[in-house]
Amino acid sequence: ENRSFVMASAADLLWNHDEKRARTLFWDALNSLNLASTPVNNTAENLSKAEQEKIVQAYFSTFALRQKLLRQVARRDAQLALDMLRATRQVPPRQFASAPVFFPDDRQLEQEIASEVVARDPAQALQVARESLAKGLSLELLNLLYQLNQKDPERASQFAGDIITKLRSANIATDLRASTIAVHLLGVSRSQTRGRLTNLSSGS
Repeated sequence: ENRSFVMASAADLLWNHDEKRARTLFWDALNSLNLASTPVNNTAENLSKAEQEKIVQAYFSTFALRQKLLRQVARRDAQLALDMLRATRQVPPRQFASAPVFFPDDRQLEQEIASEVVARDPAQALQVARESLAKGLSLELLNLLYQLNQKDPERASQFAGDIITKLRSANIATDLRASTIAVHLLGVSRSQTRGRLTNLSSGS
């Protein structure tokens, strides 16, 4: 992990002077991180509580490190960050009946990369967001939608329509992510409607 951190920091500092070398260092940082993340056996039956906790902690630790690295890369080159993400898929462990856990996955990381791109290129951010949305819903969509709306309301409106279309195919009664996103969008819609009515009333 320390080796990965040093190489990523060096790549970031080197980017403006030698982009080709910086890209290589970012890849080396990711490869070092993958080597450090030793897979934990999660296929065996009747694992003890301590073993289950170890698997969960290992997953979240690796996810956080990849998240930090990929967001750092995305600030330099979003496409490079996506290439690195897609070359190193992290599969969530199976759920344990004794302690069900919500595991963030690579869909969330894709949408976080899009969030990093919004300020510089809303069109590219929307493209990345749509590619990720096609794979499934994530709560990170709400943050991305908010940021996109601050920068480009028209594209934000388009993306909101995409999310609503996706929600229509989800079972809101059983899908926590889908229901949370739907409730949020409904609340925003009602707030906007009340705002318009207030403005009309003031104008009259």
